Amino acid sequence: MLTRIYLCMLIMACFSFPLQAQNDNIWSLRKCLDYAKENNLQLQQAQLNLESSEVELARNRASRMPNLNAGVGTGANFGYAINPFTNQFVNQTTQSLNAGLSSGVTIYNGGRLTNSINQAAIDYKARSFDLEQAEYDLSLNVVLAYLNILRNAEIVESAKTQVISTKQQRDRTEKLVKAGNLAQADLLQLESQIATNELAVVNAQNLLETAYLNLMQILRLDPSQAFGIVKLELDDPEGNLMEGMNLGEIMNRANETQPFVKSAELDVESSELGVKIARSNMMPSVTASGSVGTGWASGRAIPTGEIETLVDTIAFPLSINNGEFSDARSIATSTKNLTEAYTFPRQMTDNINASVSLSLNIPIYNRRNNLSGIQQAEIQQKRAVLNAEITKQTLEQNIQQAYVNAKSALSTYSSTNKQIEALSLTFNNAEKQFNLGILNSVDYLLAKNNLDRAQNDLVQAKYDYIFRIKVLDFYLGKPLDF
Repeated sequence: MLTRIYLCMLIMACFSFPLQAQNDNIWSLRKCLDYAKENNLQLQQAQLNLESSEVELARNRASRMPNLNAGVGTGANFGYAINPFTNQFVNQTTQSLNAGLSSGVTIYNGGRLTNSINQAAIDYKARSFDLEQAEYDLSLNVVLAYLNILRNAEIVESAKTQVISTKQQRDRTEKLVKAGNLAQADLLQLESQIATNELAVVNAQNLLETAYLNLMQILRLDPSQAFGIVKLELDDPEGNLMEGMNLGEIMNRANETQPFVKSAELDVESSELGVKIARSNMMPSVTASGSVGTGWASGRAIPTGEIETLVDTIAFPLSINNGEFSDARSIATSTKNLTEAYTFPRQMTDNINASVSLSLNIPIYNRRNNLSGIQQAEIQQKRAVLNAEITKQTLEQNIQQAYVNAKSALSTYSSTNKQIEALSLTFNNAEKQFNLGILNSVDYLLAKNNLDRAQNDLVQAKYDYIFRIKVLDFYLGKPLDF
């Protein structure tokens, strides 16, 4: 997994390489990395996943606390209905208002709260490692694209040098042809070689432009804008840079430090808690709750405690002697309890009521919901374990491949260096013989092309070797310096 190396390259390149003077259109490796981290969409997704897990952790921690809810309701009754506070039937329009607070807290639920909090904390750590992994992957892509530009730029320069060298030989040959020492055919062969070398320059420049486009796409830059990079001077590697590297040690160090391995291991822990959470749904739960409320109703009156006496006098005629009539009077008395308006503030105060309760819930049968939840959690746990094993296996395979690649790159680089030494001697001898008219142009160009091809191969081998070694250094946790 080439996911870690880039960090190596980025740190080393940013701090250890000599930099060229730059302007706004010339980007250093550090600037590329910083810009990519600020604008990469995949990295932003990983950041949102981390923020989401942080919110989930806060929610689970708060679930231990009692909840608190307030409610207010109002209504009206029309016609013959019961007054909500006097419980008497009245034939009038009655308005009412109710307000209250309620709270509840879970006392016991089979350890679900504790396990949910622990699971959310583990998930948060796992997502933080995922974010770190995303940063590694992004940095790797940036560094590889940056180095690819450097490699192709060096190939372009090498191709241009070959054109200049061939033109210089063409000029010398032209003089020899005019002097009669070489045939005209030899000059034509060199002219053809110049065209071939110029085509190689064009092809190399096309690859360089493609490399620039690749980096700009990673950075999400407009390909039409001016863009260049700071040239990093990579010295030719000397000696066996793999000396002292042990494959087993690299694997052990990588398993201890790689973020995606840690994330996979944390996912296993999270899945184990998921099984416990699912099983807690089969356990009894105990909750406590309480509420306080009050209310008001229209049309209510309250006794003042005073009594009003009512006197009623009734007159009626009576017959007396000699046919004369006179009025008789009767006095009747009654009492009435005096009342006054039952005001809104007073009703709200007088009608305050409170309640508390403790409830026990015992799950008996719920159509296999809880059992199915347990089974799904157990399957998820097995899946997490397998994923962790696959992750470690993939890492080991990638390290093994990186180790073999580094050894191959070392062999290729060493062999190419030796090849160039031999081909340089062959070409120098061929050039002398050609200038003396002893060697024909075909043999001369064969020697030159072989040397040119080997020089291009050396550029490729140089970058490949440095890159492979830095991959191993990264897995070992070594400082990424040049």
